[in-house]
Amino acid sequence: GTERTTDNFLVAFDWQNDQIGFQHTWDQASQQHHISLQGQAKLLDQTTEVALLRSSTLQVAGNLWRIHPSHCILLGPSWTQFQNVEFDNGPQKVKLSGTLSADPKTALYLQLQDFAISNLNTFFKQKLVGVINASAALKGTLKQPLIDSELLLQDLAVDGLLIGHLQAHTHWNNPRQCLNLRLQVERLQKQIIAIQGFYTPAQKDHSLQFDVQLTHTPLALLTPFVKDQLSQLTGELNSTLHIQGSLAQPQLIGQATITAAAAKVDYLNTYYQFEGALTSTAKGIHLTTLNLTDDKQGKATFQGTIAYQKGKLPQADLKGTLESLQVLASTIQSRDYVYGTGIVNGELAITGPINNIAINAHARTAPGTEIFVALKQPTSTMVKKGFVQFVNFSAPTPVQARVAPPTVTLKGLQLKLTLEITPEAQNEIILDSPTGDTIIRGRGKGNLNIILDAEGELSMVGDVALTEGTCNLTLYRFFKTDYNVLPGSKITWYDRPGRGILAVKAAYEQRATLAPLMPNTRTTSNPSATREKYPVQVQLALTGHLVSPAVKFGIEFLQRPKAPAEQSVANNFQQRIEVDESYLNTQVASLIIAKRFFQVDKFGDSTKALGSNMGEFLANRLSSLASLLDEDLDIDANVDLTELENKGLESLQLNVSYRLLDGRLKLSREGNVNIDTSEDLIGSLAAEYLLTEDGSLRAKLYNKHISHSHYGISGNKEEDIFSGGVSVIYTTSFNRWKELFRRRRKTKKESVE
Repeated sequence: GTERTTDNFLVAFDWQNDQIGFQHTWDQASQQHHISLQGQAKLLDQTTEVALLRSSTLQVAGNLWRIHPSHCILLGPSWTQFQNVEFDNGPQKVKLSGTLSADPKTALYLQLQDFAISNLNTFFKQKLVGVINASAALKGTLKQPLIDSELLLQDLAVDGLLIGHLQAHTHWNNPRQCLNLRLQVERLQKQIIAIQGFYTPAQKDHSLQFDVQLTHTPLALLTPFVKDQLSQLTGELNSTLHIQGSLAQPQLIGQATITAAAAKVDYLNTYYQFEGALTSTAKGIHLTTLNLTDDKQGKATFQGTIAYQKGKLPQADLKGTLESLQVLASTIQSRDYVYGTGIVNGELAITGPINNIAINAHARTAPGTEIFVALKQPTSTMVKKGFVQFVNFSAPTPVQARVAPPTVTLKGLQLKLTLEITPEAQNEIILDSPTGDTIIRGRGKGNLNIILDAEGELSMVGDVALTEGTCNLTLYRFFKTDYNVLPGSKITWYDRPGRGILAVKAAYEQRATLAPLMPNTRTTSNPSATREKYPVQVQLALTGHLVSPAVKFGIEFLQRPKAPAEQSVANNFQQRIEVDESYLNTQVASLIIAKRFFQVDKFGDSTKALGSNMGEFLANRLSSLASLLDEDLDIDANVDLTELENKGLESLQLNVSYRLLDGRLKLSREGNVNIDTSEDLIGSLAAEYLLTEDGSLRAKLYNKHISHSHYGISGNKEEDIFSGGVSVIYTTSFNRWKELFRRRRKTKKESVE
């Protein structure tokens, strides 16, 4: 809620002879409260007369209240008398009059007229709306209190939800020493709640005796009090109950039914319909049956008791059966860690005192289950391993700050879930969910023990063997490849859900010719061998922690060449990749991107050469795609994937142009792409217009971004400048200088004629 701080708090007294001047001020700016009271107390023979000065102000929730000018408070030896103590704010009035004493013949009267209950919102978590008209009389308060009150609260609403009209009457029955109460709530001209009975303070264990009648009472009335857990609450409650016992341990006797009810569990994003009946006795509440269904035809049934125990909190003992029940239906927008669809079969038991509930469940995943685990943290650092990008969550240096997902406090709740994972469930583990890079996707089987202790700590123990699936990794941030998961792969948990241990093997198969691996393909004894393609398997092993796994590549020929020359090439290749990791990574990238082996010069840098060639390949594909989309669109990109890997987008040079007005107007953009600075992102802009049809005369408007690095001058990025201007360009062709001047004289002569 809003932070409430009190400022300018002051209490001061000035005592002179028989008069005491006093002053009291304080402010709560966040609640728009301001009190400034100045007054005097006159010490008389038998009494003390207290009155506030007209300069006193009382502001509550931004509303200024006036004090009756002729008010007075008299303090006697055993009594206090209030005269015209009245505060008003427009039609709102609060009046206190009469005498508070031990004499039953005197009474103290309190009156509220058109009092807005919103004045009291500072004391409640919920936002209240409504108008109170009430009167109360207190007699013999000091020894034998006699209390009578009438209250009418109209149009009561809590957090925007209409409750209705509340009418209450209380009367102190002095002979029986009990407080009689009669209360009813009317909503939309229908009575939904009626309570009648009495409260006897002297009888500590049996002080309550009330009859409660609920008639078509909307469950939505509970929304303001459960809004942090539930929403879209509908349905009705009908009940006839008798309340007995004490305030500390009330007992409910009677029956209640819930009909046509529904609610959304916001934490799970699941929507349920439910109905049931319960019986309450002096020993506890017996849940006869509670039937629950979801919007996918899943269902659950609950039965059990909540027992009363003297001197202890009520004890729950409930059991439930789940049949294809949806227990999770969240999306990546609504949940940052685990999301998806969870459908289970199983049983659960809810036991323990109501302030420390223990839930023990045995469940099995059912068809339709799709679970996504997004392992991301508020800060992360990108690190390289060969050509594969991973997210390192343990790095101390943040690159991009992210808002931490809101935590859910579940203290006082113990959960032990034994979950059987079946191949019907589809699972995905995502390392970098904002970009959509999926590391593991597939199905598996295993058993997980998920434990939530009373302090809200979550742990998970068990393993899942992957029966089928893929590993999706990214090369150079652009090329994504699916590796098929191999048998024997599994994920094991020993503690936290994010601390899983990977032992996954996967493979990607491609047919490729050995020609690029041969020293000189032109002189080979069998030219046709250079064109024959052999099945090759790119192997991938992921091991270690789930959020920062170690990766290892391998390449294996699924079919060995038969010719001696090709066998020698394959053997030499296998020997080299075992000792040269850079060469291995180069060939892996080439097989995935170019679908062939990469030919490396004897003294060449394989990584740099591959990056340059693959960058040129990507740029050509981008230019061709642009031409297919629009023949007036030209894209020219200079891409070196190795530089792009090391320096990011600032190493990418992108030139874009578009022709309008049948090609006479050309708009263009040139320069590097750097999203960190608006200057590099915009680049150099130009607009060129052909003044003549042949284009010999044209006008150009340009705005160039000139950085210090462009000229090799040191300086800050903030010191880079823009240079703009307008130019007129004339273009002609000639072989000799005299042809140019002869042509000019001829043009002048034609213009004279």
